[in-house]
Amino acid sequence: MKIPNHKDQVLEALERNSTEREIHSYLKGHPLLIRNAFNTWAWNKVITESEFELGNSYRVDFLVLSADSGQWHANFVELKSHREAPFTKDGIPSKALNVALAQLQDRILWIEGNQPTFRQSLAGLFETHKVAAQCSHSDLHTRAATEIVDMRTHISFQYFVMIGRRNMISTEYSKRRHINSQVKVATYDRLIDVAKKLDEVELERLKYKL
Repeated sequence: MKIPNHKDQVLEALERNSTEREIHSYLKGHPLLIRNAFNTWAWNKVITESEFELGNSYRVDFLVLSADSGQWHANFVELKSHREAPFTKDGIPSKALNVALAQLQDRILWIEGNQPTFRQSLAGLFETHKVAAQCSHSDLHTRAATEIVDMRTHISFQYFVMIGRRNMISTEYSKRRHINSQVKVATYDRLIDVAKKLDEVELERLKYKL
């Protein structure tokens, strides 16, 4: 019986790679990690897209898009190195985190000011992935591509910076990971937690096959 080892693979990748570009390359080849780490667990279609472009202005490391019966959920993830601490010893955002937060702010402002263009980009994504309508009544839309460009279709947004490791953040400052209602800081331990869960699920399935 082959024992699943997603957790060991993630730990090895973190040991082997140091920059966000290297980690991005690894995660691009393992999209399930990003999907499970940042999906809002809406039960309809879930799409994980690497290097999602916002017009000709910006690019987001990952977009995790999902839907439930009432709305779409767009979760954006910006990567920084797992070897960079999110906060200083005084609990102040580090230089690396501040850079990422500034990048996210640019992207948030772009999306807010370019809703029609942004929705058209999502519609193109749906066409590529052949997504049916997900959150509307069938008498309104039968295709997600037309559903999403409709300004009446609600999209909720969350933005994440993934940086550092959990042991870099003291308990005293852990609540500061929630920058505001939309922007949050996540550590790479979230991926390890996801990988561990995948191992547990696969191991349980293997037991039933024996």
